[in-house]
Amino acid sequence: MAATISARDLQNHTAEVLRRVAAGEEIEVLEDNRPVARIGPVARRRQWLLAADVIGELVRLGPDGHRTS
Repeated sequence: MAATISARDLQNHTAEVLRRVAAGEEIEVLEDNRPVARIGPVARRRQWLLAADVIGELVRLGPDGHRTS
């Protein structure tokens, strides 16, 4: 279950909330005790490809550069 914070507390403590989210926490924002938003970390894209993935794709492409399967 996500942690909760009031919209007013979010406004007053934005930097702290963003640090928590950056650390992986998901936070639900409440307005009049009703959930109105959920803030969560952005899924990080891998910057590097694994060698096994690259080799596997090259094998699947075959010598002429077309998929073999």
